[in-house]
Amino acid sequence: MKKLDHNELMKLYKDGEQSDNYLYAEQRSNLLLVAGAHYARKGSRFWNRVRDDNRLSEEQKIRLTVNHIQRICKIYENNILSYAPAVAPVPKNETELQDQKAAELNHSVWKDITTRHRWSDKVREIVQDYVRVGEVFHKIYWDENKGKVVDYAPMVDEMGQPVVDMMGQPQKDPSKPIMSGDFCFERIFGFNVFRAKEAKSMTDSWFIGFRKMVNIDDLKARVGNDPEKLDMIEASRDETYIIFDGTGSSYNRSENECLVLEYYVRPSMTHPNGYYFICTDKGVLWEGELPFGIFPIIYCGMDEIPTSPRSYSFIKQLRPIQGEINRAISQVATHQVTLGDDKLAVQAGTKVANGGLQPGVRVLSYSGQAPVVIPGRTGDQYLPYIGQMIDQFYVIANLQEELAEKPSNLDPYTMLFMSIEQKKKFSVHTTKITQYLIDFCTVTLELAKNYYTEQNLVPAIGRSEIINIAEFKNTSPLFYQITLEPGTEDMETRLGKQLTFNQIMQYVGSNLDPKDIGKIIRTSPYANNELASEDLTMDFDNGTNMILALDRGQMMEPSMYDDKKYLIKRLTTRTRKADFKFLPPQIQQMYQQVIDQLIQMDAEEQRKIQEAAQGFIPMSGMAVVCDIYVPDPNNSSKTMRARVPYDALTWLLKRLEEQGATQNAILQQQQAVIAQTAGMMSQLSPSQPQPGVAPLQGVQPPITP
Repeated sequence: MKKLDHNELMKLYKDGEQSDNYLYAEQRSNLLLVAGAHYARKGSRFWNRVRDDNRLSEEQKIRLTVNHIQRICKIYENNILSYAPAVAPVPKNETELQDQKAAELNHSVWKDITTRHRWSDKVREIVQDYVRVGEVFHKIYWDENKGKVVDYAPMVDEMGQPVVDMMGQPQKDPSKPIMSGDFCFERIFGFNVFRAKEAKSMTDSWFIGFRKMVNIDDLKARVGNDPEKLDMIEASRDETYIIFDGTGSSYNRSENECLVLEYYVRPSMTHPNGYYFICTDKGVLWEGELPFGIFPIIYCGMDEIPTSPRSYSFIKQLRPIQGEINRAISQVATHQVTLGDDKLAVQAGTKVANGGLQPGVRVLSYSGQAPVVIPGRTGDQYLPYIGQMIDQFYVIANLQEELAEKPSNLDPYTMLFMSIEQKKKFSVHTTKITQYLIDFCTVTLELAKNYYTEQNLVPAIGRSEIINIAEFKNTSPLFYQITLEPGTEDMETRLGKQLTFNQIMQYVGSNLDPKDIGKIIRTSPYANNELASEDLTMDFDNGTNMILALDRGQMMEPSMYDDKKYLIKRLTTRTRKADFKFLPPQIQQMYQQVIDQLIQMDAEEQRKIQEAAQGFIPMSGMAVVCDIYVPDPNNSSKTMRARVPYDALTWLLKRLEEQGATQNAILQQQQAVIAQTAGMMSQLSPSQPQPGVAPLQGVQPPITP
């Protein structure tokens, strides 16, 4: 497809607008109906039939609105919100550890995004547009000017050279902050969207465009100092635009605003990465390929009509009945005003005058035939008809049970069955909204994978998962690695899960391993607490991180505090997987190396435990030479200095310290022994042999006289 110029873009806009003009009017009037502004302005002949009836004077025309549409819309919205409020990334292949970790990391990132951007408000707006307008559109993109301030741009002088301080450090310009960037989720109303006129469905339309009013000052700030683009904005400023004001139920003229048209071309053979145009009615401001080839517009419609690419709200079927209810209610009020008071009919010639006044009594006097009292009318004749219309109203809306009296004091299981029965009526709408939320999450995570840096990821996934940042950045396309499972957080679903968990724990809880109990606690809807189950799942998390690191080719050294037996079981199970033999040989060798280290560490730990239990002296460590002479094992006629394992000496010193024999005490004891020995030797005669000392061989002892 050739590149489009401005004239061609404007023709696409005019054609798309002309094709859906009838739908735009209906969608805008839907908002007026929900707001109760039925008679805010004249419309079709149906409404004029009530207003222009010649039988009533201008003073007698009463226009009342009994708005059941807003109540029904809220019932629909509450039911959809309770059945389909969220989505959650889950592994596509639950047996693949990489898929499990990829889903876990994507879930952490998604949870961080939804928390910061008030996801509940976004979902409520989505459901409101779905029910009231009939179509939901969002534009999802990354804005570098959003987020938090992470730094400031360097300050430069008039020559463009960086400014430094006295220490030679570059100065920062506080007027030019550098932002971290953040997501923007732009809400687009259906009556502002246009498409290719030849499209048979919104997904078949090769482009989707929308119009919006933008503040001229903000638009100039984004354009910068480009004189050509500034001229386009100024020229468009002189135009006058009529815009719909939903709050005032009217159309107003825009002031200091400019009409901006955005076109987004889907990726195709001609544009593999897609394309976008942003322009005014005077020229193109920006254009280029879609970032990373990701189409940023997502769409969902309520009621489709064959051969039409657009969708309608169910309000379309409720319009005639709501109008008829309003007409009948207005007629009741009209009768009460015109015929409501009692009337006095007298025959010609009869005279009526005030009679005597008594306390609390009003007396009339008359001459001639007695007057006749004609009672007033309250419009009761319309009430059965109005009741039938209201009943028919809720039947068409498929909400007739809302008028029925609901039983109370039900047991939990009965309440679950009733909830399932009620959910069937909204399954069509909840399926569409859930798919829309899945698309919302998919596009957001794809953009996050490309835009997020370590600075964005660490707060989202936690510091303990820093090692797995590469795992998130290298995640294959979501379609191939993880899917997005609809998550329901309504009270009935939580209660059903909790009842199931209670039965499991009641019958098999005593036979489960503590680690398995920790996993059950983590998945329990009411008992899920990361801190409470952290000790029970710590080894599982460590083993998962070790396997993922080894699969990436990153060597992991076991810690002495790891559960060796559990890690050996996890790693050996990984080596027995069918895909393990397809890993590179060096990765397989690293697995075996880590397993061998764990086996050695476990054996050494068991040996030490056994020796400590039996009171054995440790035999490990380098041999240390001591000043003790022992027979030489190689020559019995010689002696040698004793050699003792270092760990044995350390063990001996610790035992001595436990008994109070410190080095100072040992030295004092040694001095006392030396002094005692010297005193004993001085008392002995030099001619007498010392007791216990054998004479030297070859020397005769002295003969005494």
